Order: sequence, then structure tokens, then C-alpha cells
Amino acid sequence: MCKAVFFKKLKYRRDVLGDVIVNKHKCLYCGTCVAVCPMDAIELIDKWVEINEDCNDCSVCAKICPVGALGGVK
Repeated sequence: MCKAVFFKKLKYRRDVLGDVIVNKHKCLYCGTCVAVCPMDAIELIDKWVEINEDCNDCSVCAKICPVGALGGVK
């Protein structure tokens, strides 16, 4: 398996096992989560919210989201 495929699968696995997950059907792309993230781990990219590996699962973003689009922290 090539490295790109391996790391893509690994990222998906991390999302499922406990990192913050963005529900793109609920997300309004308002940027509130970006502003409150203490780790600067969230970016608005085009029409998508990207959460990088700096996320420490603090849930601040999930608590502040006005539509409840962030969750999945276990």
C-alpha cells in the first residue's frame, strides 16, 4: 500500500475513533469554531471545515457551534 493511501485511511480511522467530526450537512461555514479553537487546528477551506492533527479534542468548537455540526469526541 502506498503511503498516501495508508495515511488517508489512518486519518479516517482517527476521525472515527475520537477526533472531532464535522457534519458537512449541518455546517454553515460561519467560522465560529475557527475563532475559538485554542490549538488553531481548524481552518475554513473553500466550503469545508478542516481539522488538522493539532486538535487535542478539547470540544470547545463543538460547544460553541451554533448548529451542532461538530461532534464525535469520545
